[in-house]
Amino acid sequence: MSKTMKMNIVIILTSYSVSLQFTVSPILEKIQTTYPSASVSAVQMLMTVPMLLGAVMALVSGWLVHHISKKRLMLIGSLICFATGMVPMFLGGFLTLFISRAILGIGLGGLTALSASVIADVFEGKARIAAMGLQASAIGGSILLISTISGFLGNMNYRYSMLVHLPALAGMLAIFFLLEDRGKVVDHGGMAFDINKKVYKIVALSAVEFLFLVTFSTNIAMHMSGDLAGNASIAGIITGVFAAAQMLAGVSLQKISKYTKANTLAAAMGSFSISGILLIFFSDNLWVLLSAALFAGLSQGIFVPRAMFEASEIVRPEATAMAAALVSAGLSAGQFLSPMIMNGLSDMVFGQVQTTYVYGIGAVMMAVVSLGLFFRQRLHPQLV
Repeated sequence: MSKTMKMNIVIILTSYSVSLQFTVSPILEKIQTTYPSASVSAVQMLMTVPMLLGAVMALVSGWLVHHISKKRLMLIGSLICFATGMVPMFLGGFLTLFISRAILGIGLGGLTALSASVIADVFEGKARIAAMGLQASAIGGSILLISTISGFLGNMNYRYSMLVHLPALAGMLAIFFLLEDRGKVVDHGGMAFDINKKVYKIVALSAVEFLFLVTFSTNIAMHMSGDLAGNASIAGIITGVFAAAQMLAGVSLQKISKYTKANTLAAAMGSFSISGILLIFFSDNLWVLLSAALFAGLSQGIFVPRAMFEASEIVRPEATAMAAALVSAGLSAGQFLSPMIMNGLSDMVFGQVQTTYVYGIGAVMMAVVSLGLFFRQRLHPQLV
């Protein structure tokens, strides 16, 4: 088996573990019903709390690679994703669920940063962006699978949804048998921490992207109205379309980047604005909600691999692990803060927290950032 084939298998199987954040997305309404004393924000944070420790672990992983090999760190991350995900299957209670989801973030944060770093180690140029596109596509496929099965099982009992963590073992085996152990990263004269200032711009944009984008997943189960309200299976299908769109974007990333060029990140952010507008007005129309999921999925599927690619291209090889860690931390921070900030803005502007208001605020603010990036590039094309 060629090195490229082995690496592609590792990318695909570890992408499943990275996607386990979405286990609870279609069952948030069921969890709210099961634990009525838990606040809406607390329930929504089951989606985002993994990113609190995920952001910390992403940053720590950029330092740990100089002391422990990336392969060993990824094995530990996969084990955490499996073990913490299975705990709520056997132990009930909202607090148990919340804590296990928080610890899950340690595995997610490390795997997200390290998998991007490993891709940068193995591939260069067009092959690198293709590999990162494959990863985005694999994540999309994994989200589709996880959301669909989780929604189906969650209709019986939300705890059955935790069974979707079992396949994380396959990712662990792929890392163990197929990923080359290159040992610890050697830092030549501090170059591993020599981060181009443009990376920090990408980190900031990553935080903004996920501050708004994650509202799709944290609110969709509660946003559906009319005959769709409270149906975990339908919520799973909608999240599945989101994932399928991410797959499509990942597979097509090279072609998309060819046309959007320096405006790729701006285009990705603009795609979510379209999704938000559709969500505002058609909460009871399945086909429109599916269209909204399509645009939201395209946003994530384009933005994440492109951001990782751009960050890895503007630093020295020794610093790719730290660059990927910083971008991962930005993504994680945006996700974690999203329910608090977006619900707070909804309450401050409209006097109450409603999913419609949250989506409206996200759509407008994402459009402002997207247009700002676009016109900045037109006025100053020399700036990345």
